[in-house]
Formats: sequence, C-alpha cells, structure tokens
Amino acid sequence: MTADEYSPSSRRLLLVIVLVGLAMVSVAALTIRPDVSFRSVEELRAEMVSCSGGDMSEGRLIAPDAQACLYRVLSTAVAAGQMMDVQAALSAQIEETPGLYAACHTVGHRVGREAFEKYGDIAALLRENATTTCQYAFGHGILDGFAFAGPSDEEFRAAADACVGMRLAGVEGNKVYKLCSDGLGHAAWTSTERLPSAVARCRMLDDELARAVCGEGIVMQIYEPSGSLPAEDLAQAPTGMLRLCLSWPDRTETLDGCYSGAGYVYTRAAWVLHYQRNVNDGARLDVVQQTKMRDLMLDAVALCGTHPEERGQRICRESVAQQVPPSVYEDRALTDAVCGALLESEQRCREFRFSVS
Repeated sequence: MTADEYSPSSRRLLLVIVLVGLAMVSVAALTIRPDVSFRSVEELRAEMVSCSGGDMSEGRLIAPDAQACLYRVLSTAVAAGQMMDVQAALSAQIEETPGLYAACHTVGHRVGREAFEKYGDIAALLRENATTTCQYAFGHGILDGFAFAGPSDEEFRAAADACVGMRLAGVEGNKVYKLCSDGLGHAAWTSTERLPSAVARCRMLDDELARAVCGEGIVMQIYEPSGSLPAEDLAQAPTGMLRLCLSWPDRTETLDGCYSGAGYVYTRAAWVLHYQRNVNDGARLDVVQQTKMRDLMLDAVALCGTHPEERGQRICRESVAQQVPPSVYEDRALTDAVCGALLESEQRCREFRFSVS
C-alpha cells in the first residue's frame, strides 16, 4: 500500500502517533538520569507522583508532559532491570490514586515493547509481567516487540505456552491469561499479515477460550492495531467484518473470536462519542448526544444480526454487551434502549460496567 492509498482515518492515526511520539520525548527537566536505578519502590512512586506535580487525576496524567515524564521514569527503571519494582510501584500507586490506571496504559505499552527489545526472552518476560496492572499494558507491549521481531513458529509456541500457563497457575483470577491470549492474537497478525498464518498461530494455544480470545485479537489488530497502521478502515467495518468472518480459515474456536471481534469493531463509533463527551470534563451526554449514542449502539446490535450463523450473531451481541460505553449507564432510558436490544445478552449488558471512564 502506498502513502496515496491511505484512507483519511489512517492518515489521522499516523499523525496522532507522530505527535504523541514527539510529545513523549519533549520533556527533559526530570530528576532522574538514564543510568540511575531507583533505590526502592517508594522512591519510584515518588517520581511518578512528581510527574504530574502531585495532581494524580486522570485528566492531568494524560497530558503530554505528564505522559512523557511517566515514560522516562518507567523506562529508566525497566532498563535497570527493575521490572518487578515497576509493577509493585504502579499497583500500590493505582490503589491510592485510581486516575493512574487508565493513564499508564499507553506508556506501559511502549515500555513493555522496549523491555522485549532489551531482554528478548518472551516466556520469562510474560511470566514476570503476569499482572493486570494498567490493564496488562506491559504484557501487550512485550508482545508488540515480540511480534515485530518476526518470531518463528517455535518461538510463538513458547509464548503461547507461557500464556496458557498463567491459567493453570490461576493468576489474578485467570484475567491475565485472557489478556495475554488477546495480545498473542495481535502478535499473530503483526508477525504474519496473512489470515491463514495468523489463525494457525492462534491454534497453537492449548486452551479453547484462549484460542477464541486470540482470534479476537487478530480482528482488533486488523482494524485498530497497536504500533502500526490498520489493514482495514473502520469505516468499512459493516461489510468488512462480515466478509472477514465468512472467509475465516478455521471453523472452530478462533472463529468465535472473529464474531466477538465484530462486536468490538461495531461499537468503536460509540466509544468515539463517549470520549468526545469526556473531553468536556466528563460531562454527561446531552439530549442530542444521547440520541446519537442510542443510534450508534443499536446499529452495532443490528450489524451483529447480519452474520448468517445464529451462533455468530449471539457471540457478537454478547461482545457488544461488554463494550457498552459507561456514559450509556448515566441515563436509565438510554440504558433500557441499548440493553433491551441485546436479546439474550440484555442482563449481561445491565450488569456490566466498563472499567475505563
């Protein structure tokens, strides 16, 4: 694909990536130096707090200067071999100041990728980062670095075994192995860029649910990738997702991942509206926005119904029920309209509250 063939949305994504990258390297006035490690977890926490001048709200922490500072602090510690200290410091600080939870995801992704580039042992790194801190940002970043390194099938199987091993160990209620399996789906696509090859890699996971989650990761990497431009334009999702699932080269668990991935992709427009509303200090949706949100979510449900297999429709609706933006739940009538349209997944929709606000 040439530069002239990129869609407008792809160009915007590339511009955002460039601008964020420039912002990340723009802050030089820090108290740390690249060759200095931290003496304790508490010292590491103090440095993180200093990045925002003590204001640990999500709004302050996502500002470019705070993000750049957090990156420098965390990358310095990881480069010094203090990954476990980083995880401990983040976990403790998030418990005290929850605003850090969402604000550390992008930074964690970048630092995780650098950790793989420095240390290279995928299985050891995944085991060392078996925590949902920052919603598994470091693990996903490690898998990004792994994917771009062009792993062999043997290396990919080692990563797959490490992910499934977390389920056997019961790490954090099995949440980590699911997040790890999702990251492997992203890696499967990035490392092959061919659907049959990517699906074959997901089938290396020795666990049915993990294979389905991995399949969903493939879909996400195609439409909303980490670290690269999308292979498919989100604007084409209504027809593109249907075509993708119909041509899926495996009719077992990984296909379920295509259906759940469809639910994820179909709800992206609603999430854009949710975040636009949050720019205005987290204000509630106004009447016009509520109507638009309702229509976007009902469109997502309707698109699930375009898949020819009843099982696929059901899995897609279940996925949509778990992708309802938090702003929907601020209004009872809006909640009723969205959840009521989800048929067998209505109750799940009413009970579910997405953790990112």
